[in-house]
Amino acid sequence: MPTIQPLSKLVNTGLFKRTSHLPVNESLEGLSIESCSRKIEGYEHTIWQLIKHLTYWQDLGLKYIIDPEMAWPDSPEAGWAFPDGPFSDEELDDEIKILIEGLKKIIACFEKFETDDGDEAQLKRVSELYMVVPHTSYHLGQIVLLRQLAGNWPPPSGGYQW
Repeated sequence: MPTIQPLSKLVNTGLFKRTSHLPVNESLEGLSIESCSRKIEGYEHTIWQLIKHLTYWQDLGLKYIIDPEMAWPDSPEAGWAFPDGPFSDEELDDEIKILIEGLKKIIACFEKFETDDGDEAQLKRVSELYMVVPHTSYHLGQIVLLRQLAGNWPPPSGGYQW
């Protein structure tokens, strides 16, 4: 009888392997200050704001795993309070690294949970942290769409051509 893969492997595959969408790191390849800052008519956020939004909520999720008593923001607006674009190529590269490293930390949290007995409180924290995964996929799709509309797709490593 086949076994179900551990959550950490499923999350890693969903975010960093070629499955239903390109891996996060490949989807963000080839971005520039200009492409991240470009406002597309009919869309509220820039690519940069989407990347910053992802790292903002990812960071809160990781803090929650450590301190479930932490105070959450009163409203979602704080997760969108970013300038249209980065100030430098270095800032852009650093933010993408923060996003990818944060996702790897989340996978490590799942791995730790799988090897610990865990209690109900820990299960709740890990369940909450899991929400980062579909949230990332959702906004990654928006980033890809904005790149396509701006003529900045596929990334250098290639993209899916369905």
